[in-house]
Amino acid sequence: MLRNIASIIFALLLIPMTFGALLVVNVDRTLLSSEFYKSTLQKGDVYRKVINNGPVAVFDVITQSQGVTSTANLGPFAKEDVAGVITKSIPQAWFEENINAALDQGLGYVTGKRDNIDFKLSLVDIKANFSYYVGKDVLTKINSMPYCTTDQLRQLQSQGNVMAFLSQNCRPAGVDAQAIRRFIGGNNDPFAMIPSKVNLEELFKQNEQYFSQARGYVSMFMLAEKALIAVVLGVISLLILINIHHKKAMGIFVGVPVILASVGVIGLGKLIRFLSGSPLQESIKMPENAKNLLMDITGTFANQIIRNLFITSGLVALGAIVFMVVMMRVGRKTHPPLG
Repeated sequence: MLRNIASIIFALLLIPMTFGALLVVNVDRTLLSSEFYKSTLQKGDVYRKVINNGPVAVFDVITQSQGVTSTANLGPFAKEDVAGVITKSIPQAWFEENINAALDQGLGYVTGKRDNIDFKLSLVDIKANFSYYVGKDVLTKINSMPYCTTDQLRQLQSQGNVMAFLSQNCRPAGVDAQAIRRFIGGNNDPFAMIPSKVNLEELFKQNEQYFSQARGYVSMFMLAEKALIAVVLGVISLLILINIHHKKAMGIFVGVPVILASVGVIGLGKLIRFLSGSPLQESIKMPENAKNLLMDITGTFANQIIRNLFITSGLVALGAIVFMVVMMRVGRKTHPPLG
């Protein structure tokens, strides 16, 4: 009687403990792993999608936040023309390499695998590409615009906006590619406002206390993960010890709680999949292009996280089923039925 009561208590405790252990193990294997992010970004073709669709999405978000409902003020340019300059200036290989390096160093630091962040981002080639495509796709088109009439010039003066001539599809006398380049940044480097190098090590040093706090939280999480796994294994060991001479009971008291916890995690995964679909999309208020890109990236990561949850929980449940079946069979052989 006492054995059964103790077994029931430990079995009931084992359900939430196993549930929690499965969750924290999956968080460690996914959200705290740079390899998970890199693999997901590559499998979901996210690098290409961000480069191709990101600039247009950002353009839409900015124009919406400023209350602009049309792109008529861009004159002969479509928003795709402006965003396309950025898209063509950033090689996918460069983007992927630097994102991967930032993930390795950032997550490597917060998880305690490295002691500092010394990542430096070179923008020299990006600046050269940007300058080329601005000249080719934007300034060339401005050069081809007709000069403004007297009436158009009056309208431009009333608007008081340096780039307002675009909305009139004309250009004042003296406005050409070279003049615009000089206005942007001078003769030597027309895009001097874009740095040639970004040193994330300096950013790290300026915000080291926040990085250190994140590292401390992650360290506590990983310690809690190990402690929870140890407790789960300890409870399972106690159940085995209590029922060492009752193999069928051992199989039931160990197997059923683990199976229930695994099924619970799988159910949680299905709930996450549902919430990351239509409900999340309906709650996001932003331009369609930006929303579609965000949902695509979110869905890609959610699917990979859920996949890992399913695989881990499925394997644990399968192991529990095998253990339970084996113990019940051993129990029958040890204590064959009478008659």
